Amino acid sequence: MTSKDRRRSVPVADPSISRRINAERIVLLGWGRAILLQLAHPLIAAGVDEHSGFRSTTWAAITRLYHTVHAMVALTFGSDEDRDRALDGIRQIHKRVHGHLRTGTRRFPEGTPYSAENPDLVLWVHGTLLESVLLAYEQLVRPLTLAERDTYCAEAAPIAVALLARSEEVPRTWADASAYLGRMYASGDLEVTEQARSLARAVLSPPAAAS
Repeated sequence: MTSKDRRRSVPVADPSISRRINAERIVLLGWGRAILLQLAHPLIAAGVDEHSGFRSTTWAAITRLYHTVHAMVALTFGSDEDRDRALDGIRQIHKRVHGHLRTGTRRFPEGTPYSAENPDLVLWVHGTLLESVLLAYEQLVRPLTLAERDTYCAEAAPIAVALLARSEEVPRTWADASAYLGRMYASGDLEVTEQARSLARAVLSPPAAAS
């Protein structure tokens, strides 16, 4: 599958599970967990630190949250045109996020390139959201069956592929998602850097809460 193919309209066969879960506003609490896990990847932390201004002011934090929620609503509940528009917006942002690691880690030496279009990083972001949203839903709303978890993973997969994750690596079942997450936790790729700690403080105590 070419990049051009992956940029076409994202099909959603039966979004009932995704809509049911994502309609619960309380699952937004899972996003904080997902973001912290994402920042534990040094290349993602570097990209966010060097290309995002959400820490700067209360208004910047509110604006970023608004756009994130708006994109989620469009991807889950919107028409084909709404989803394509939201994906195009995300892809335009991703194109601008690239650079090189300024401080090396155990796994990634100084100068390692990073990009928000890197399929490995897209997959990690996707995996953390799968795990964290489902965890929040089960803890705060109701338990899910394995079939519901599998359906949620299958329905979410086209979004990750459209954002340039490798189709064959994107989990379509909860077992595949759990196996991928387990490999990542054991891989040595994750390391909490000073950039990640600084960003985490902004996530846990955003400007809006501190002002």
